[in-house]
Amino acid sequence: MGATVKVRDEAPTSRAAIVGLVITGVVIVLVFIGVGLAGRAAGSVEWRDAALPTYPAADWTGDATTVADALTLDLAVPDTLCPTATLVETGATAAVIVADSWRGIWPLTSGFVADDPAPRLQGGPAGLTYEAAEHGASEIAVAGRLLDLANPDDAALAETWNAACGDADAFVMAAPDGLTGGEIGIEG
Repeated sequence: MGATVKVRDEAPTSRAAIVGLVITGVVIVLVFIGVGLAGRAAGSVEWRDAALPTYPAADWTGDATTVADALTLDLAVPDTLCPTATLVETGATAAVIVADSWRGIWPLTSGFVADDPAPRLQGGPAGLTYEAAEHGASEIAVAGRLLDLANPDDAALAETWNAACGDADAFVMAAPDGLTGGEIGIEG
């Protein structure tokens, strides 16, 4: 009859094992993608308006110099954001009073949210959005002037911050365009 050919028994088994591993890998990747998408869908962020201690932007006069940095926005009850920053010269914390062209918003999260949003300032003369990171980690610098509490007008302005947020020892009046750094894209 002719020569006999030796047949490899392992080839179909090896191919099946490789195909099985590829299919398993694809299934695992799809499961991770599904869990990730389901987790994102389960959480949401709703932005709420918050009051801010402000002054009329038209009242600003003079030159602004950088007096503070690391602006933070602490939420006080009821729905008020209290801006504070670190004074450049002394390192002390000062209350910051912004122009009335700024609007404060804070995040109300529900469920799992992948990123941790922080309170924001929106508006100003250029319509910017700044996000103030927690615990003084923000990159927002404040240009303006320190308030002199011996001056009755400055003392009255400082009292607006105290009435909304509690007592503070030092106060900064931020120029209407005196916030820089920490700008983020506007959410759609």
